[in-house]
Amino acid sequence: MKNTKNYGNISSIIALCSVVFLFASCDLFKSVPKAETVYDEVPGEIKGGKVYNPETGQEEDVDYIPTDLDTINWRKNPASDAPPIKTDGQNNGGTSENNPDTGGDTNPDTTNGGTTDTAGQTSTPSGIPTTMKSSYNVAMMLPFVTNKFSSFDSEIYAKSEWAIQYYGGAKIALDRLRSEGINLNINVLDTQGSEGKVNTEISNNPAVQNADLIIGPYRSVNVRQVAEYAKNRQIPVVSPYSAASNVSNDNPFLVQVNPSLNTHIEKITEHALSKFNADQIVLVVRDKAEEKARLALFQNAHKAIEKSDDVKPFREFIIEDDGKYDELAIRDYMINGGTTVFIVPTWANEVFVNSFLRQVEITRKSYDKVTIYGMPQWMEYANTDYTYFEKLDVHVSNSFFVNKNTDNTRTFRKSFYDRYGKRAEDAAYLGYDVMLYFGRQIHNRGTQFQQFLPENTSDMLHAKFMFEPVFDAAPGTDAAAPVERYENRFVHLLEFQDYQWKTAD
Repeated sequence: MKNTKNYGNISSIIALCSVVFLFASCDLFKSVPKAETVYDEVPGEIKGGKVYNPETGQEEDVDYIPTDLDTINWRKNPASDAPPIKTDGQNNGGTSENNPDTGGDTNPDTTNGGTTDTAGQTSTPSGIPTTMKSSYNVAMMLPFVTNKFSSFDSEIYAKSEWAIQYYGGAKIALDRLRSEGINLNINVLDTQGSEGKVNTEISNNPAVQNADLIIGPYRSVNVRQVAEYAKNRQIPVVSPYSAASNVSNDNPFLVQVNPSLNTHIEKITEHALSKFNADQIVLVVRDKAEEKARLALFQNAHKAIEKSDDVKPFREFIIEDDGKYDELAIRDYMINGGTTVFIVPTWANEVFVNSFLRQVEITRKSYDKVTIYGMPQWMEYANTDYTYFEKLDVHVSNSFFVNKNTDNTRTFRKSFYDRYGKRAEDAAYLGYDVMLYFGRQIHNRGTQFQQFLPENTSDMLHAKFMFEPVFDAAPGTDAAAPVERYENRFVHLLEFQDYQWKTAD
């Protein structure tokens, strides 16, 4: 694979990675504090508690917007010892180590879905022609935060963790792509988590301006900047982390890997209705505007699944937000002689969730079985008694779940450790999956590959990639609506069983 670099803006990355590689066995690699659940930044004034933000290294308030809830980011940002990522001097895809046969399908069908003319362009149903090339320019924009790095530091800068792990996984994927004859010219850019830095890159850097594909950035505010730029230039941009759904309007060049809140809600509702009757289901929220707004999203998902507006709505249990949560009226919602299903779309207050679970466990002893659906952040709670999860048949949605017992996962983990001397964290799996999948897509489908993503579902290491266009259309309208973005519509449904998380049936 031909891999050129543009390291003009990230010279300190080379220094950082080189130092990491050379001194991997020294005290340089002290563990960083474990990160708590991370929410991407969103505008608004409604606060939802404090969480750790790896880009600032601080505990920060979480903002929620009751009228646009898909801006919530869903997955915990990993934190552990950073992998020592070395440079190889010639290519950005890593050294010629053994390629792991890990994750993803074999090369997708290489047909283009159209006819190729002599200029190398292929017609498409959307009317946006895709161009086939022998190699493609890829700009990878990640928050390495190298402006904060010092060669005198005794450990890797904590706020660089996510990007270093992500990049480590991507480099392994690049090795595999090279073995498949896929030619990518990779330019790695440091966003520094800064709006100003991102604006400078998209305004002045030829690596971005000449890109056939942009991967990144991390923060939703930075994705917004890059998505608008890419829309004007008709460059596909893949957002690997942010789940925000409002970063760009009518943008058929934006691809969102992390499913939005609406997708989580739809998948939870779909799973619950596949197992239970609607009259068994109770929606539970606190008496807060942003939580009560989620009730309508579930009720609408129910109507969409049944393909009818004439459905009996789920029962709703709105709990006073007094901070005590004592003596909840759970008995009023329990079903005699059957299973009661509680869907609890709340995550910002662990005390509330723990109190609710405890009181359900006490109350259910006089009734039959209970099943509870919760949110991804529940998997990261530190003070919740997981015995409740076991006894109450707790299920959660999550966009990220790695089965570490598969051969593909074991191979990737070994390859990552052998190469860097460190354990692969969540970002490494994500970096590998995104680079492998989209490297293949642009190679096989050309510069406007995103139009063909719905035809190319693929099982990756951390999730299935199952992209669909999201249309900006009012319900019931017949007019052709513009594509808002392409979004991965796959969400894991997990259940807590035998004191571990497993894929739910």
